[in-house]
Amino acid sequence: MYKVNQLIRDEYGRVHGVLAINKPHGLTSHDVVARVRHILQTRQVGHAGALDPFATGLLLVLVGKATKLSDSYLHQDKEYKAKVLIGIKTDSGDPEGEIIETAQTPKVPENVDSVLQSFVPEYEQYVPVFSSIKYQGEKLRVLARTADKWEIKKQPHGKQFSYTKKGIEHVIDIPKRICKINYLNLLEEGSIDLSTSEFFARHSAELSAAQFPSLDILVGCSKGTFVRVLAEDIGDRLSPPMPAMLWELERTKIGDISSDNSLTLEQLAEQFTPAATNPAD
Repeated sequence: MYKVNQLIRDEYGRVHGVLAINKPHGLTSHDVVARVRHILQTRQVGHAGALDPFATGLLLVLVGKATKLSDSYLHQDKEYKAKVLIGIKTDSGDPEGEIIETAQTPKVPENVDSVLQSFVPEYEQYVPVFSSIKYQGEKLRVLARTADKWEIKKQPHGKQFSYTKKGIEHVIDIPKRICKINYLNLLEEGSIDLSTSEFFARHSAELSAAQFPSLDILVGCSKGTFVRVLAEDIGDRLSPPMPAMLWELERTKIGDISSDNSLTLEQLAEQFTPAATNPAD
C-alpha cells in the first residue's frame, strides 16, 4: 500500500502513488486530474471518487500503478461537512440549479437534533436526477439537461422522473438505495446572507428575502450517499416540512485519510516536481 503524499519513481522513471488533494471551489475533479498530470508530467492519473465543482475538500488522486486501487477507495466510508440552507429547494439540490420551491417563513424547529438522528444508522434515499446514475445507458443528468421539460412526480409507490423530448413523454421510476449513516451531528445553527452571492444575482426576482436559516452538519456515511439529497430529506422531516438545499459541501475524510493532511495544487507543484519524487526501493 502506498503512503499518502509520498510519490515514488521506479527504475524506468515512472511516478506512482496516492495524493490527497484539497480540491478548491469551482474546479471539476477532472480539472484537478489534468493539473496533476501537468505537474508530474505523466498521463497515468485518475481519482477515487469525484466531487462536484461547487464542493471542496479531500480528493484522492491516484498516480501510476496506484490507479489500480480506485475501487478499494471508492468503497470506503466518507465524511463531509455541509451547510444546509432552509427555505429554498432547487432542481439540482444545490446552488447550481434552478429554484423550484421556496418557503414564505423559513424556520428551524427546536427538535432539529432528533430529526438528524432519525437518519442514523441508515435510511432509504432516492438518487438525484442530476447524477451519473444511468437509465438504459443514459445518465439521468444528461436526460434532464437535454429534455424540453422535466419534473419529479410523487406517486404512492415512490417518485418518478418525467421528461419530454421531441414531443414524446418518458417516465422513469427513480431508483432508491439504502444509505448507511454512521453519524449525523449538528455543528451549528445559523443563517446565510445570499445578497452577495452569484445564486442571488441569478434568482433575485424569485426571492422575497436574502437571509435564510441554515444548519451546519457533520455526516459520516457509506459509499453512494448523496449529501444534497440528504439535505433535502432533512428539510422534508422538519416540522413543518421545509424546502431545503445543500449550500456548501466539504469532504473531510475517505476511510482513514483526512483532509487535514491534504495538499493544495500549489503545494503539490512546489513539493512534487518529477525530479523531486523518491526512487522506488
